[in-house]
Amino acid sequence: MSKKILKRILEKPSVKREFPRMLREENLGFIEKLISPPPYDGPPAEKLYLYEIIANSNTGIDVDKIDYVQRDTHYLNFKSSIQWNRCLQTLRVKRHKHSLRLCFRDKVQTNLLDIIHSRRQIYVRTCQHKTIINLHELLKSAMKKANNYIKFTAADGEQHKLLLAWKDIDAYLKLDDSIFQKIQYEQNDHLIEAQKFIEKIVKRELLFYCGEVNYKNDENMNGLENELRNKYCNDVIFCKSDIKHSVESGTPEQNILYYSKTPEDVADDAFRNEHPATISEGFRVKSKVIFCNRKDDVKSIKSLVDQYCGNIEMQFGENGVFRH
Repeated sequence: MSKKILKRILEKPSVKREFPRMLREENLGFIEKLISPPPYDGPPAEKLYLYEIIANSNTGIDVDKIDYVQRDTHYLNFKSSIQWNRCLQTLRVKRHKHSLRLCFRDKVQTNLLDIIHSRRQIYVRTCQHKTIINLHELLKSAMKKANNYIKFTAADGEQHKLLLAWKDIDAYLKLDDSIFQKIQYEQNDHLIEAQKFIEKIVKRELLFYCGEVNYKNDENMNGLENELRNKYCNDVIFCKSDIKHSVESGTPEQNILYYSKTPEDVADDAFRNEHPATISEGFRVKSKVIFCNRKDDVKSIKSLVDQYCGNIEMQFGENGVFRH
């Protein structure tokens, strides 16, 4: 989508007039590759480091991540001791095997791990917080109800439904936070059901939290969902809440390249091998948060889920504390 937005910007008459003077056509293709890098065996070895600046799929440490970790820790009032400048001052281009890669000085390893762990904490403590998931579920329900009655016009005049606006770049660019007010205040009888969900968000009449389940086997989770839905019909809601810590090849910690204080202009693989205690294994936690529409059902749902999870390899708990 970022590449589509870039192309749309460059199609503006004011930008189009200046484009030939500032960039060549081949530059545009290069910029697109920086935004969405090709596989690691694609770019020429001498240019590999260029594809690790904006979107680093190998380590997860790039200017995009640094920007949002700084912004989110600030606005969420998270205490952060990350020494950004210290890390960036040591950043060098070094030879690693047959390629030129971005490498950090070995002494900033702890600071880099702080970046990775801060990013993980932001995700777990905010994006996956039960209240955020609750609000997200209500907003999603409102948008589904409004889907057929709120449309966006593409450049060719075609109308796109709300949930399909992403398929056309012009329709997609019209999607912003105003969609909340559009659903809330639009005078349309067809939007009454959607407006009820918006009203719940505004009045903070949220779904009732029943707990969360960690599981490994999808079949076991499906069995729990079927059992609850058979008893409570549509009054019970399951929201996916997975946590994953890995990249394409290994974990971020394992893929960071370091160099030591030596004359050699190469990355030092020995350093990573000598410091295994600071490197974590990749993991994925499959989890679902359970809500219900009726407060009176919370206690019985908890009891049923607790009993179900106690008999098989599943964990049930509340607020991140699990009993099994």
